[in-house]
Amino acid sequence: MGSLGASKLSLSTLSMPNLWITTNRLEDKKKEQFSLRDRHDTEFLLAPTHEEEITSLAASLVKSYKELPLRLYQISRKYRDEIRPREGLLRAREFIMKDLYTFDWTEALAKRTYEKVRSAYAAFFKDLKLDCLVAEASSGSIGGNLSHEYHLPSSNGEDEVVSCDSCDYTASAELAERREFEKMSTVRLSKDQMSSLVQIVSYTGSSDIPVQRLVYTTSDFNTLVVGIMPVRKDQTDQVFIKPHVLKEYSVDMNIAHPMQCFLEHVKQQQGSTSTEPNPRVICILDRNVICDGFNPDMVTIGALTILAEVQRPGLDLAAIQDGERCPRTNCASGRLEIQKCVELGHTFHLGTRYSAPLGFTVYGPGAHAQKAESTDLEVCEKNKIITVQMGCHGIGISRLIAAVAHVSKDKKGLNWPRAMAPFEVVIIASQGHEEQANEVYDVLRRGKQSIDCIIDDRERGFGYKMNDAELIGYPVVVRVGRGWSEESRKCMIQCRRPEPLQEDVPLTHLKLRILEILDRL
Repeated sequence: MGSLGASKLSLSTLSMPNLWITTNRLEDKKKEQFSLRDRHDTEFLLAPTHEEEITSLAASLVKSYKELPLRLYQISRKYRDEIRPREGLLRAREFIMKDLYTFDWTEALAKRTYEKVRSAYAAFFKDLKLDCLVAEASSGSIGGNLSHEYHLPSSNGEDEVVSCDSCDYTASAELAERREFEKMSTVRLSKDQMSSLVQIVSYTGSSDIPVQRLVYTTSDFNTLVVGIMPVRKDQTDQVFIKPHVLKEYSVDMNIAHPMQCFLEHVKQQQGSTSTEPNPRVICILDRNVICDGFNPDMVTIGALTILAEVQRPGLDLAAIQDGERCPRTNCASGRLEIQKCVELGHTFHLGTRYSAPLGFTVYGPGAHAQKAESTDLEVCEKNKIITVQMGCHGIGISRLIAAVAHVSKDKKGLNWPRAMAPFEVVIIASQGHEEQANEVYDVLRRGKQSIDCIIDDRERGFGYKMNDAELIGYPVVVRVGRGWSEESRKCMIQCRRPEPLQEDVPLTHLKLRILEILDRL
C-alpha cells in the first residue's frame, strides 16, 4: 500500500442501511448481512464491505479535482452470513480483510490507477513466493465492468480458474469463453418449432447442428428453467450450464427430475386459490442460438397455458471442459485447463457505480482552465462538476493465511514462506551448547543484513524442540550440537522447501549461506 501512496484509516464495523438503499445493494446483499437494532429500534448492519461508507465519507471532504487522486485503505474485521462456513479461516462468517479504495477525476486516470494496483498485488504475491493465477473476472453485484481475481491453485479450493497451456489466457470459470463455432452456422428457432413446452424440452436441432437442452426447476417447483445451446462437433461429454448463470434464477440443481416436479406442481396449482405467483417457464438461449419469431409470453402444457419468457444473456451457456481449445483465435494449439483454486484477492474498476448515487462530485478545471494539453483536461474542461471515478481492491488476510498453510504444509507440519513465518530462523541447541547458540544468534543478527531469528531456550528436550520447529514451520532451522567444536565451529542447517536440505556450515559462512537459502523462500 505504501508503494501506491495509500493512507491507512479505520471505518466503523457498523453501517447504516440507508446508504445501501441509495446504491440499490441492500436487497442483493441482505441474505449475507448481519443486522441488529439498538435501544431506539434503529437498524444497523455489520459491514461485509465498505464501498458506500468510504464514498460517503470522501464525498463530504473532497471538493476539488486538485485534491485527487485519493488512496485509502484499511485492514479490519468484516462479517458475512455465509451459508456453509468451512475449513476454519478459509470461509468464515468473521474474517480479516485488507480493502483499498481509490478515487480519480477521470476514467483514464482511474484505469491507470487500476493497473498500478494490479502491479502492486503481483509484487505482493511474488514476495510471498506464491504462484498466483490472475484471472479476468465478473464484477458481480459489486458493480463495474473491469475486474481481476487473484487465485492460488489448491486442491482445497472451491473456485475454478480456466487457463491455456500455450498462451497467457486466464479467466474465472464464470467469465471464461469457449472458442467460436468453426464452419458452423448458428441454430435458428422458429415459433412453430417451440409453441409448446413439450417441443421446447424435446427439441434436438437439425442433423447438422444438434441442440442440447438442460432443464432445471426452483426449490418451490414454480419456475422451470430450460437452457438451449448447440452441441459442438468435438464435444464428447455432457455439458452443463455455467453455475453463475443459473444462480440468477435460484434453481435447485439437486432436484433429480425437474420437469416431472414442475408438471406435478402446475397440476396442483390448476384451479387453486393460492396467492403464490403463477408458474412460469424461462428459456435461456446460448449466444449461438437465434430466434425467428420465437418470443412467446405463453407456452402450452396439454390444455394448460403457462407464462413464458425468453432470455438471451449474450454468452456461452456451457461450462468450460478440460481440454477444450483456447478461445483466442491466434492460439492455434492451446488447450484449456481447469484448476481448483482459492481466491485470495480481487480488484475492481467501479467507475461511477457508487459515486453517482451518493453524490461524490468535485469541481473540475472549469472555464478558467488554461488551454488543455492532455485529453484528460479537454474532457473535463467542458464540465465544471465532475463525478469521481472509483476503484476498490481487496485481499482476504485470514483466508490468505489458511490457503498458504494448506498448499505449503507437508507431513511434518506447516512450512511458511519467509515473508509469513513468525521468524526466519530458529536456533536449537543440544544440551551443553547453550552458550554457542547465543553466539550463533549474535552472528545472524549482526550487521545491515540482520536475520530475524529466535533461540528456542525452553526447558524441553532437543527432540521435542525439533518436532515443534517443524510443526510451526520456520523456514530455516539451525542445529547447534554434535558438529560444533572449538576447531570446526560448525552448525547444521535444515530447510524443507522447496527441496529438503541438510548441511553442515562453519560459523564464518553461516549467515551468508542462510541468506542464500532465504532468498529462495
